[in-house]
Amino acid sequence: MMTIERWLLATVLATARHQDLAAQSADWQSVIWREPQVRYLLADMTLGGSIEFYRAAAERDHEMGCLEAVRRTEEGYRITNLDQFERKQIEGKTLITRKGRRERISGLEIKLSSD
Repeated sequence: MMTIERWLLATVLATARHQDLAAQSADWQSVIWREPQVRYLLADMTLGGSIEFYRAAAERDHEMGCLEAVRRTEEGYRITNLDQFERKQIEGKTLITRKGRRERISGLEIKLSSD
């Protein structure tokens, strides 16, 4: 029989997974980044975005997602399904989309060599 504590834990974990609230941090005291954001930034850099832009944003704004994306790029992480995406201008914004589409992708769609 499921106790109320287990039920609450299962509900919280399911909600976190569903809403993508999971985040990672190299140090419990540091700012947390969101994994989908890091993957999206990796795709942008790989498809023509400037790594220097993201490096500067990380330093200037203390943007930990940018810092993590730059670190992974420099360490050789690769996107294994890159052929499915493209970087393009839509209504004045640069977006990563599925090829032939106009909607911005979620970073969760991006698969890495480390997966």
